[in-house]
Amino acid sequence: MADDTIARVLDVTRVSRRAVCLRLDLGGRPFPFAAGQAVSVGLATQHVRKPYSMACSPADTRRAKCLELLVGLDDDGRLGAHLEPSVPGSVIGIRGPFGRFALPPYRFGRSLVFVAGGTGIAPLRSMLRTALARLRPSPLDVVYSARTPDDLVFDREFRHLQTLGRLRYWPTVTRRAGSAWRGRRGRVDAALLRHVLRPLAVCLVCGPSEFVADMTETLYAEGVRRTNVRREEY
Repeated sequence: MADDTIARVLDVTRVSRRAVCLRLDLGGRPFPFAAGQAVSVGLATQHVRKPYSMACSPADTRRAKCLELLVGLDDDGRLGAHLEPSVPGSVIGIRGPFGRFALPPYRFGRSLVFVAGGTGIAPLRSMLRTALARLRPSPLDVVYSARTPDDLVFDREFRHLQTLGRLRYWPTVTRRAGSAWRGRRGRVDAALLRHVLRPLAVCLVCGPSEFVADMTETLYAEGVRRTNVRREEY
C-alpha cells in the first residue's frame, strides 16, 4: 500500500455490454507512462490489485490529470471484488506503470497496424492517440474484433477518425449482429489482414491469449517480419 499512487474515481461509464471506462482523478499529480503500458489497481481499502492497460495517451493524462482504464465486467456485470463498489469519489490504489508493449518510434515509410480483440483495444487506443499527435503521423489501420457490435468500444471515435481521413478502420463481429449491422462478420482472418497490410507495416496485437497467438501466426504467414509484430495478451 505504501507504494500506491492514490486516486479518486471521477466516473464509471458503461462503454459496451461487457466493459466500463473507469476515469481516475490523480489530484493534479503527474503520472508519467509510455503509451501501451499498464497499471495494477484496486480499492485502497483492500490489498488486491489487478492489471489494466491505460486507454488514454500520456498527453491526455498530462492535460486532464486523470487516467482512463477499460475494465471488463464479469458474467454478473460487476467489476470484480477488487473494484466493487467503485462510484465517483471512491479511493483507488494504483501501482505502476509497467510493461514493455510500446509504440515504435516514427520512421518514414512505415505504417502501423493495430489488431485488437475485445478489451485489448485499450493499450492500442493509447498508442493510436499518441501516434496521431505526432508531427508526421504514420499511416494507421485499426483492425478490431468483438463479439457483437455493442462490444466495439470506442467505435464512434474510430469511425469519426476514419471520416477525417486520419486512419482506416476495420471492425468485425464474431457472434450475433442484427440486420442494422452492415459491417464485417466473422473472425479476423488472413484475407482481411492481407487487404489491410501495407509495405513495411509494424503490427501491434492485443487481446485474449488465443486471439493473439492466432493473429501473430497469421501475420507471420502473410510475410510480416517477426521483428515487426509486437504483442500483448491477457
